[in-house]
Order: sequence, then structure tokens, then C-alpha cells
Amino acid sequence: MRITLKEHHQILIGKRKLRRYLQEMEITVIYPGPNLSKRNLQHRTYPYLLRNIKPEYPNHVWGIDLTYVGMSRGWMYLVIIIDWASRMVVGHAYSNTLHSGFVIEALRGAIKKHGKPVIINSDQGAQFTSEDYIGFLKREEIKISMNGRGRATDNSITERVHPQFEARAVTFG
Repeated sequence: MRITLKEHHQILIGKRKLRRYLQEMEITVIYPGPNLSKRNLQHRTYPYLLRNIKPEYPNHVWGIDLTYVGMSRGWMYLVIIIDWASRMVVGHAYSNTLHSGFVIEALRGAIKKHGKPVIINSDQGAQFTSEDYIGFLKREEIKISMNGRGRATDNSITERVHPQFEARAVTFG
């Protein structure tokens, strides 16, 4: 912030003074949170099935992703499920821990309300490679698709929804 003030506004300010001003104005800095896409190396991953497929109808392809929302004390974790054809959020849930249970509960609720997707796409994060999550999808007979390693753009339709939810969560959280 000091560099931006100096380069763009020709304002020179020390670290302590800037920190004091920010505290007086009750402005807090949001630091990068945990990396949620780290997979458990002992868990199996699945190939990306959507390379040449365009979602054609509701419940054809769903995308699922986790993000974090900065709170006054720590983080809340948010899972979002979006239908790629309609771009509608079909499910979401918050949790204060990163267990896979809240991801499965969000999926159960989305399926109950909207029906089952043919394919669900996720990244290779530990929650999406866990035995509980994979087992649930197999029991529901949903095809599993996972982004390639380092390929966040594979799930870009789902990723675009996060800022809207994060802003709402911080406002009402």
C-alpha cells in the first residue's frame, strides 16, 4: 500500500503511521488464506472429462469448488456447486473446518432440490479426492471429472461465482 501511495499519488508515509491510520479508519488487510487445492497424495484423482464437451442442459455438468472467507477471527470455508448450463448456483454450504462432510451435505441438498448431474467437475483438493466424497459420487452414479494439475481454468465457470458469495458472507458474517 505504501508503494502504491508513493508511485501513484506521490505520498510518502511510514509503515507505523500508515498502520495507525488504517486502524483508526477500521480498515483491515485481508491476507491470502490457506491453499485449498492441495490434494492428499494417497488419494486417487480422476481425468478431466470436459475437454470437448459443452454443457447442453440443466444437470448435465455441475462444477464444485471450495474457497475461504476472511472473518474477524480466522476463516470460514465455502463450498459452491453451480450448474454449468444454466450458470445457476444449485448448492452451497459454510463450515469452520475443512472436513469433507460439509461438501457432501451441500451435494446432498443440491441433488434433493435439483436432481442429479451427469458429470461433476472439481479440482484435486483433498476434500474432492477423499474416499467419502468419491464414494458418495459413485453410489449416486455421477461421473467424476477433475481439473488437470495446475489447471484452475478448467473450473473457471465455478470460480467466477466466489467473489459474489465472499462479499455477501463478509457483509452478513
